Amino acid sequence: MSVLDTVHPSSLARIGAVPLPRISATVAAGSMAAVSLAPGLLPRTAVLQGLFSGVLMAAGIFVAWALTTALQKTALRTGPRRVDTRSWRARAAVVSTAVVAMFATSANGWQNSLRVAMGAPPIGVRYWVEVMCIAALTVLILTAVTSGIRKVLHRLGFARSLGIAAICAFGLHLAFGGIATASAQSVEGQKFLAAGTDSVRVYADLDSGPNARSRADHAVAELAHVGGFTRSAVVVAVPTGSGWIDTRAVDGIEQRFGSDVAIVGQQYSAAPSWAAFLFQRSDAEESAQTLLTAVATRIAELPAADRPDLYLYGQSLGAVGGSAALTETLPTQLCAVLWAGPPAGATRVEGTTVLANTSDPVVWWSPALMTTPPDLSHAVQDAPMPQWIPAVSFLQTSVDMLASLDVPAGHGHRYGTEQGTQLGTCH
Repeated sequence: MSVLDTVHPSSLARIGAVPLPRISATVAAGSMAAVSLAPGLLPRTAVLQGLFSGVLMAAGIFVAWALTTALQKTALRTGPRRVDTRSWRARAAVVSTAVVAMFATSANGWQNSLRVAMGAPPIGVRYWVEVMCIAALTVLILTAVTSGIRKVLHRLGFARSLGIAAICAFGLHLAFGGIATASAQSVEGQKFLAAGTDSVRVYADLDSGPNARSRADHAVAELAHVGGFTRSAVVVAVPTGSGWIDTRAVDGIEQRFGSDVAIVGQQYSAAPSWAAFLFQRSDAEESAQTLLTAVATRIAELPAADRPDLYLYGQSLGAVGGSAALTETLPTQLCAVLWAGPPAGATRVEGTTVLANTSDPVVWWSPALMTTPPDLSHAVQDAPMPQWIPAVSFLQTSVDMLASLDVPAGHGHRYGTEQGTQLGTCH
């Protein structure tokens, strides 16, 4: 007697009646799962990996459904319908599962190699169980939401759907603009002023003036009031979108100059850096240009023997703003410029010191990454580097941006005191 003989026929019938997805949906979901498991730059939590896999799988299923529907409606479908029988669906499911398992095994090894390099604990079976559960839940939710939206849009019609989409887009723009222009005492500014020990630190937040020029004037006046121009060096630090200036940079600048230095920064936005990069990049550039010019002009007004050396520092979006400031003709010559984690292709690197980790997704990411390998000529390898794959590397790097700060200094988008200690000297 076989094992099957002990199973009630009705149970086998119920198992056999379980619906299987179409071959196109299975292949699309499996392919997207494999893409989500390609090597990335940073260690990932199970939640982030599960969400990423689920989103890509849901997108693949939607595209497969759309293409299949279009082919059916335009009568371009080739091949007999019997190809998509239950037996072929089962074979497709088995093959796709095997392929995904192979990619997951490879991803496990890759993730652990990154974790060894960055001092993080290794992952194992529990991690992948969590990933599968989160990915499956994400697919179910997204497919349900997509189906609901499709039905609503079908009822509304094309014109009304387009109008609603335009209103939503405008609302998002206003929301981000409101966040970015919110006039509130900068928490990041308070952190900057509390950092360090002996240096003079001045920070002009959004409350210090209605525009970049007035805030720059305020910063220069305050810098003069506290004796900043009597120090031998003045460092203009361009913050990120949220107004953040890395306190490790402050520590490094103090190691470089001791107490004989003044550091001045000026806020231009309260939005997260990614929002400021997308919607307010011009504000970052204007702010950096205005502050650097104002400080350089004040230094030029001092007697030649009393003029401090002028330096420029920027991290991330701060490097983008600082690069724009370098296009201006200054009344005082810059001694040295340092960028930390500059966004790919968005900064001027000639004649500057660049700190970049190969595991920093900010250094990799740009739209060009879809078709072109990243320029890592100024980066220092700090962890295993994945091979560039068209489109796939762009997706992987985009996800890694979300965890770019969740690593120790020296990895990802985290930099240490070398942001100050490696500032150059005057020639």
